[in-house]
Amino acid sequence: MKPGACTGPYSLCGKSWKQSIYNPRANTSKNRALKAILAHNLGKEKEHAAVLLGWICRHSTAFDMKLKDYLFSSKLIAYK
Repeated sequence: MKPGACTGPYSLCGKSWKQSIYNPRANTSKNRALKAILAHNLGKEKEHAAVLLGWICRHSTAFDMKLKDYLFSSKLIAYK
């Protein structure tokens, strides 16, 4: 993967922008069936993002180390 190929506010190659689409629509929908569908779709997008992260970790030792530092520890995430 090229450096900077998936950077910016919509990282994970476009996965996180979908959360910003599904959440407001699901939260404001008065139709219970539509709300359930949107919640399901958001769940699938999270699964897709996790699969993508898994693939990246298997192909980038440096990225894998960073994820272990921040995701699987109590280390502060925010920069000082």
